[in-house]
Amino acid sequence: MTTKLSSRLPLKYIGPGRRHVTTLKSSDLLVDAATLEYLLKIFMVVLVLFFIFCFTFDQTSFLDRFSHIPHRDLLFYLFLSGIVFLSFGVTFSSKKTARDNELKIIECSENGIRLGAGKFDIAQTYFLSWNHVTVVEAVAGAASSSAKSESSSHYLVLDTIQKNVYQLRWENAFAWVDEEEFFSIVRSSASHARLNFGIEEVHRPDKLDTRYTNLWLHYFSAPTNRQRRGRLEPGEILQDGSYEIVESLSGGGQGTAYLAKVDRGRGNLDSIPDGVDQVVLKEYVMPVYRGNKLEKRKYNELSEEAKMLSGLNHERIVKLYDCFVEDHRGYLVLEYVSGFPLSRLVKEKGAMTPEAVAAIALDVTGILTYLHDRERPIVHRDLTPDNLMLDESSRSVKLLDFTVARESSVQRTATIVGKQSYMPPEQFRGAACPASDIYALACTMFYLLTGVDPKPMEMEPVSAYREDADDGLDAIIMKAGAFELEERYPSAADMTVDLNSWFRSRQEF
Repeated sequence: MTTKLSSRLPLKYIGPGRRHVTTLKSSDLLVDAATLEYLLKIFMVVLVLFFIFCFTFDQTSFLDRFSHIPHRDLLFYLFLSGIVFLSFGVTFSSKKTARDNELKIIECSENGIRLGAGKFDIAQTYFLSWNHVTVVEAVAGAASSSAKSESSSHYLVLDTIQKNVYQLRWENAFAWVDEEEFFSIVRSSASHARLNFGIEEVHRPDKLDTRYTNLWLHYFSAPTNRQRRGRLEPGEILQDGSYEIVESLSGGGQGTAYLAKVDRGRGNLDSIPDGVDQVVLKEYVMPVYRGNKLEKRKYNELSEEAKMLSGLNHERIVKLYDCFVEDHRGYLVLEYVSGFPLSRLVKEKGAMTPEAVAAIALDVTGILTYLHDRERPIVHRDLTPDNLMLDESSRSVKLLDFTVARESSVQRTATIVGKQSYMPPEQFRGAACPASDIYALACTMFYLLTGVDPKPMEMEPVSAYREDADDGLDAIIMKAGAFELEERYPSAADMTVDLNSWFRSRQEF
């Protein structure tokens, strides 16, 4: 086992003077097997070039150019060139071998982590139980000019009861293990260990969007006590004054949504477009205690919604500007839509006209076509009048609340989510699919036309509630809300075709 003196890292809990383990491999040879392998490859290249020279050029005329040099001097120059070549090869290959032999996390589980230099060289790995880990620190070292990215100067340091301190460069530590998964396991399985997260941001170029990639880092670096209790009050500030609470917009089982003012003079708000002075802060309250199953579930809900929204870009889907964690509460910074949910409009003004409902349905089928036609289709699973907001400025609807939205999968889930009257039978079985959103749209249209929630899994014609019901629009609703999957519209785009045909027929009439 090879060790070296601790580098000058800003460690909080690990004392100075300790010897830090950076590799589990060592070699007593001046030139090890890996170095010899590289030298052999270089020698073979030179040999090939020599044969090409011999068969391509006239060697006699070439050698005549050196005839004036004494043979002894010529041999000396050749020998010196060989020494330089050998030194260069040994230095280059030794540095590469040293980098290859640096510690990496091979695998991570609830029992512990396996450290080693190579993923498939199990004999050269070491298993470290979480019971033996006393300190976990993520710190930023001094950045070097040769570093390829800012993360190249970051380190993960683990202290143990055996007094061994394992120091891993960030890109090595997480070459095969996801950072978010690692720190989640640390919080649950090594809750006894002292934690220090001294890194403000980690750049992950493999991710398509950076707004949510550091959410886990903010969460795991939070202190272990909560400062605020209950709901936030108007005037309270978050993110060092970047956001000031104006009022509470809603509250429920999923958390509370707040209207907040944006102060561009505080913090980095580059992700919020110019001209936007109000946003919605959707709050997720996190448990304080580590290792709590509820903690992991609530964090996963926050992370999944942030990740999903960050990959969406549609004019009728509420936009995600940013996300952060503060005081054991996670926040999504969302676009503020000035308007009212459709459910409130119906309650205050009564049922809508067929033309208004068909226009809203066309907006929604456009949204669903965008979500369902993605490479990995997204099923909203909670499309209801409560989650459709009528924008006062554009008079179009916007889809909100992706808390329970998921990528479509053939794999079933035991979790049943959604509003009962708007859920199709397959969603009750835990097998929601894109057609489930089409069913929910049919239920929404029924509600907008009647002011009554549909019966669970029993779509009735609007004509049973309204004498002036339009038969053509009623037929579209009944097809979209069919009990059997194969009887519904195959896609939202097909439903759009029928809605447009209905509008044309109305104009001709």
